[in-house]
Amino acid sequence: MPGRSYTSGNTSYRFGFNGKELDKEVIQYDYGFRIYDARLGRFKSVDPLREKYPWNSTYAFAENDVIRSIDLDGLEKKVVIHWIDKVNDDGTLHISKTSVSIDQNANFDGWGQPSNEKRNSGSVFALTETYYYMMNDKKLYKGKDLLENSNVNNVNPPPSAQYDYTQNVMEKKAADDIKWAGWNLLKHFRLLERDIVAPDNAMTVEDVSMGMLAFTSVVGTSAMVKGMLKAEGVAVEGANAGTTAATEQSFTKVGRWMSKEEHAAMLKTGRVQEGGGGVTYSSTEGADYFRKVATRGSVYVEYEVPTNSLVPGQPGAVRNVGPAANATTKAALKKQGGEMLPAAKNISQKPLEVKQ
Repeated sequence: MPGRSYTSGNTSYRFGFNGKELDKEVIQYDYGFRIYDARLGRFKSVDPLREKYPWNSTYAFAENDVIRSIDLDGLEKKVVIHWIDKVNDDGTLHISKTSVSIDQNANFDGWGQPSNEKRNSGSVFALTETYYYMMNDKKLYKGKDLLENSNVNNVNPPPSAQYDYTQNVMEKKAADDIKWAGWNLLKHFRLLERDIVAPDNAMTVEDVSMGMLAFTSVVGTSAMVKGMLKAEGVAVEGANAGTTAATEQSFTKVGRWMSKEEHAAMLKTGRVQEGGGGVTYSSTEGADYFRKVATRGSVYVEYEVPTNSLVPGQPGAVRNVGPAANATTKAALKKQGGEMLPAAKNISQKPLEVKQ
């Protein structure tokens, strides 16, 4: 083509943002289905799946959820909303119905991994976000996310994020399962394990206090979630949407391996202490979650913090944010209305465990 040039050698490395091929002369990336213009921050053509997602801009990148998402050319982002009509006496939720929406043009690469874990750049992830809408209180809660690794080498089963488990017949799932597993019995067991944990298939028994990672007002949710709520008659804009705002402080119990000095500082100040890089990691799943990376002599402590102060990390992990955190993490905290290094309550007066 006239006016184009070519450079050979190591300086001609072609790949950049999100691992996509970069045309350096016009500063755009080849995403397979579409061309991404890095100068505009938009695709140059409309989304081929636009008819399935009318609430999204046809030129948007990663559904405008750029804090956690990257837009690739393969897998899914699924949103599941469980509609709760009552809370049982044992604290579990009674689900009256489940809504599902799947975005087939969003992917997640190395999403939410703590800095002390190695990022697997050869992995692509599909994400299922889970929400709970309390019908009596008209409140929306954020549940646990399911992140599934779907390597391109076909080692892992097709992610459950591709399928709507509320449907009686899933012909595509049946065909995909046979294609992946064939007559391999062990692979069929892996498919069964995948199906069991799919949020729209499990009909969840998450505990009200421990299962909810972050309170979310309808106003602050993504376009995808708003579209699902609006389809069910929930006000997502205007004055009536204010009924979804929190009327009382919600707390979540977390646990963290920390130094004895950090524990003493927490007891003295009554507040979460700032971790490395401005992020303080903890878990909602007990001492075993970070046990392997805890240093010898550190202590395990549990405490409760405002739910909206916890920024979700990888599944099971949450983060409190301090002044030294990066702008992206601070923006995520601000979006959900949380406080930096919040006051904590019910802090373990003595360590529950000591790492040997």
